[in-house]
Amino acid sequence: MSKRRQLAVKLGERLEGELSDSERDVAWGIARQLIEDTSQAVREELAISLCNRPDLPKELGYMLARDAERVSAAFLAKTPVFKDEELCEIVRVVSNKVRKAIAGRPALETALADLLAQVGDAGVADILITNKGAQIGISGYRAVIDRFGHEPSLLEKMAMRSQLPASLVSELVGYVSEATRIFLEETYEVPKDIAENIAEETESAVLLRLVDAQKNDEAEALLRVMYNKGLLNRTLCLLIARRGNLFAFSTAVSLLTDIPAKNIELVLRQGAANAIEQVCQRAKLPEFAKKEIVERILSSRKSGSGGAAARGAVA
Repeated sequence: MSKRRQLAVKLGERLEGELSDSERDVAWGIARQLIEDTSQAVREELAISLCNRPDLPKELGYMLARDAERVSAAFLAKTPVFKDEELCEIVRVVSNKVRKAIAGRPALETALADLLAQVGDAGVADILITNKGAQIGISGYRAVIDRFGHEPSLLEKMAMRSQLPASLVSELVGYVSEATRIFLEETYEVPKDIAENIAEETESAVLLRLVDAQKNDEAEALLRVMYNKGLLNRTLCLLIARRGNLFAFSTAVSLLTDIPAKNIELVLRQGAANAIEQVCQRAKLPEFAKKEIVERILSSRKSGSGGAAARGAVA
């Protein structure tokens, strides 16, 4: 170990002892010089030595937080110098490697934990979810589900956290394995029939996102594949209508009724409300949903959307 690295270690040890104000000022002056050292190894050693110091001057703390990844991560993993709002500002600008270090801190308040879930990558989310000291809020949990629903192992770990919000348990049931689903049902007393319905609705939501991500020709081909595999049901058809995607809705109804898609699309784009209701009736869509579908389609016309560009236009 170089003399400068040894000095960084001894500085941390010296600060643990009793120092006068003048002696402490001298110590911080030495710390500043080491922070500006050209050797990253020296700065990293200093970060480790100072990361537990609550009395570290904030200016020096920011210098370490903004340093190279290894230095910043070593310091931010433990430092008590920053308030939560300050850590949130830091989280927004640092790399995912540094975010991982922050996600593993012994204690994380909700605002910080939720932000990490919203901006970090899957690796950050994994550390966050397995951190028992992280007070993750509902928005943080939802961010993980929305962003990493394709990562089964991550959602399995989330399902095993204690004291999950009831609404979140319902969402997770549709994503996790049978074994974990049973755990959720028993732990949070979710009735089996409700859990099965949630799983079916979740599958439809995933398929809807797939359709939304395609251009018209690709969406049509995807819907045909879904139909041939028995995945195109009336629940999915209703969800497509709610999105205001007239092309995808026309294609889905055509597959369910054998009516030419171009005829259905013509009715949807130009027909009166009663004509649209007849299309819904032919597709055997739920009676209660007819009025809503008519309103969505008419609204889609007025907005000038309705094709693949209509994705997300209607929540």
